[in-house]
Amino acid sequence: MLNMDGYRHDVYPCPCPQPPGTSLWLNSSGHLFGRAGLAFANGGYSCPHLIERGHGMVRSSSSSLRLGPGDMFCLLDDCVVEYEADPRDPWVFSWVHLTGEAASVVCRQMGFTSAEPWRQGVQAHKTAKAFADLREDLGRGAEVSPWQVVARLYQLVAVAMPRGEM
Repeated sequence: MLNMDGYRHDVYPCPCPQPPGTSLWLNSSGHLFGRAGLAFANGGYSCPHLIERGHGMVRSSSSSLRLGPGDMFCLLDDCVVEYEADPRDPWVFSWVHLTGEAASVVCRQMGFTSAEPWRQGVQAHKTAKAFADLREDLGRGAEVSPWQVVARLYQLVAVAMPRGEM
């Protein structure tokens, strides 16, 4: 857990190696409790986020959108995404840093594009639970099986996927 400059950021690194035969894996997952005006500009990797509370602005190179509870946005490997907490209603969000050869493809299948790296109207409760379950397992450290992590990761992808996809 990091307490930095007025906000809390719980980060859970993956404690085990990627199992053989899998094309999707993760570096880490986390839970950020924002503060007014907290802003980032990131890209070059695949990292879906779910907004659980509060609001913020997400910007791509061509557009921007105010997002709130139940919305998702994603850092993508081919662009920079700017995101900033609302000054009056800072957000809380979960995220997972995906790796592996399928990471970028999975994010695209989830509906994220460079022009619009966000989605509204996801299955928020199920997706939030899947993020929390993944963090709980990662928090177990060396005692967690890599196959349990795979199961949690694919459960997260399944509930965050637009209906009718995959």
